Amino acid sequence: MKTADMLPKLEAWRDAIVEMDKQYDALNALLGLSPDSPFPRAIQDLQAVATEATAETVGDAGGWLSYYWLECNMGAGMLSGRHGSATIGGKEYQLRTLKQLARVIVADNMRESVES
Repeated sequence: MKTADMLPKLEAWRDAIVEMDKQYDALNALLGLSPDSPFPRAIQDLQAVATEATAETVGDAGGWLSYYWLECNMGAGMLSGRHGSATIGGKEYQLRTLKQLARVIVADNMRESVES
């Protein structure tokens, strides 16, 4: 799948993840939920299912959506304060935007097809 074809799917995924985070934050503000309690765990499970389904749809066999979501904080930056990146075939790719994420997935898929 090409980057341009992937972007609408990635945007829908991002919007769903962000909306689930907003709903969790609103409930947490009202109820003071522990991150390990059943309801927050259910939201995290739904986010993981959405991420896995989107990864399958866009052909992300390398797990880049999960990396972007969990490690790169949806492009906002990692806990270390720096932004995520990926090195594929000796080339480094930044991971701040969905377009950059799509490029990483495409590059990784191309590398996989060449190596197979």
